[in-house]
Amino acid sequence: MKHSMQELLLRHQKVDSLSSRLDLFSRDLLDSPYQPSPLCGSYNSPEQFVCDISHFDCVTYVETVLALSFSSSETEFFTTLQRLRYRNSSLSWEDRNHYMTDWISRNCSQGLTENLTPSLPSTFSTSRTLSCLPHYPAREHTLLFCTPKDLAPPSLLLPGDIVFFGSTREDLDIFHMGLLFPQESGTLLRHASQKMAQVSEEPLAQFLAREEVFGLQLVRPKGAVD
Repeated sequence: MKHSMQELLLRHQKVDSLSSRLDLFSRDLLDSPYQPSPLCGSYNSPEQFVCDISHFDCVTYVETVLALSFSSSETEFFTTLQRLRYRNSSLSWEDRNHYMTDWISRNCSQGLTENLTPSLPSTFSTSRTLSCLPHYPAREHTLLFCTPKDLAPPSLLLPGDIVFFGSTREDLDIFHMGLLFPQESGTLLRHASQKMAQVSEEPLAQFLAREEVFGLQLVRPKGAVD
């Protein structure tokens, strides 16, 4: 089902709970088509601000759900989306959060999210040279992960917590991300899935059994709606 931005915001304008808004907006966008590399811009072409709620990759799905959940108007949505996507809201390819390590760090610094990974049990660190993106400066980085079994029991998760899946590649930090929704039967993952060709919902355990995951990072949205 296609939605306009105004329709989505109006539909849930009276919902104050951030967790509820994350649940509702992420559910509204289920079954949207997957689109690889939906953003426009490169090292040698101008960056364009893209906001298309008809298709997503894993990052733009999460960013769109967060911006919708944090906002009460279209203007606020666009401002928030740009804050989430770019360092200091600067619309340029160089300032886009290409690596999710930067996405996490910068959005935590803004107060939009909180990194829960350091407080999880059995965390471990690894060093990576982030260098898989051509024409973007490579750098050494220390990453902190937890093992899948130590992510957190459903009782300690909040609807809309963000999970990042660590890559096994030595030149990359994170290969995928999605939103978590705890249930009595286990934790559900909502994500824009290339393999499923759409925004999908599935048990987190099912995804972990299917994919090769180095480790997990957990981040909690901290918008000002609550």
